[in-house]
Amino acid sequence: MAIITLANFKAYRGITSTDAARDVMIQILIDGAQAQAERWCDRLFDSATYTEKSDGSCSEILVLRNTPITSITSVTLTRPDGYSAT
Repeated sequence: MAIITLANFKAYRGITSTDAARDVMIQILIDGAQAQAERWCDRLFDSATYTEKSDGSCSEILVLRNTPITSITSVTLTRPDGYSAT
């Protein structure tokens, strides 16, 4: 899903036409702008499932790469001796 819908962009710009060819071009531009922003920020903006791993060197605060977080399925802690707890 794009960071802005075609309908929202058209409403923002005051575009009321229903020209299919124009809508396709606008959608291509929206998708291209999002792809460029994702490359620049080095992250994806769409909601998706991610698995992140940390070596535990973050002390008391764990900063995740993919935010915002909408849900967490599980957290597993593994000690250096191999013991794991979920």
